[in-house]
Amino acid sequence: MMHKLDTGGLELHYTLSLEPSKPIEQPTKLKVTFQNPEDKSKPLVATQEVAAGAISIKIESPPIWGLRPRNAYEVVVRAYDSAGTLLGTHRQLIQSMIDTRRLERGKAQVDVPERWNFTFDSRQWQLGSQSADREGAVREYVLNGQTVENWSELVTSLYLAGNVAPRALFEQFRRDLSRGCPSLRVSIIEESAENIIFEWQHEGCQGFPAQHEIRRIARGQTGTLTLSFVEKTRQLTPDKRAIWISIIKAASVKPGA
Repeated sequence: MMHKLDTGGLELHYTLSLEPSKPIEQPTKLKVTFQNPEDKSKPLVATQEVAAGAISIKIESPPIWGLRPRNAYEVVVRAYDSAGTLLGTHRQLIQSMIDTRRLERGKAQVDVPERWNFTFDSRQWQLGSQSADREGAVREYVLNGQTVENWSELVTSLYLAGNVAPRALFEQFRRDLSRGCPSLRVSIIEESAENIIFEWQHEGCQGFPAQHEIRRIARGQTGTLTLSFVEKTRQLTPDKRAIWISIIKAASVKPGA
């Protein structure tokens, strides 16, 4: 599964690549339903006729918008024979690393204010991306020399408009992360009515490498905020884990956020 970007028309598509375990024995019609990030009740559908003997299949979705980084989206593939009888169904969750808010603005620079007061560790960090819409805003920081498309460690500052309780948002994060990820481990480090600090890690899920993240959720005056550090590793070193727990604990929400 991959994303295809048409930079000329500013369109984004899913491209689904299938390799059957054996050649297709009869003419088959595939119907693929892609979860619509903008409206779950209106999925995006693509169909394709597959000839007998096919050993590889590629299907492209309609243009897709509303993708948010690290959100999971469902794809369902149904195969039918020439009489319309269902031959089989395959479901899969895909975790996106794409944020279409950048495309929706024609790649225009958006100045998003940082809503947290916090420090980094002793290494050199830089702002990798920033974007905002009616739902909220996000700033992502990477180590010097890396990008948000190719990072080993990432710091994310997220603002969500509206008053969502930290515990409720934590439960939503846990549900989204746990789908199709049997190796996921989630544990709470510290919790109060206005804040929750937790960590999650997995050994690799849905085609994404192992990751270990420390995240804080806090209630602000106008919305709910999160601050997180993640590394592509099965296990943070004890020293790095302690440093980032300390940084995230010490962070404060700026007045008015």
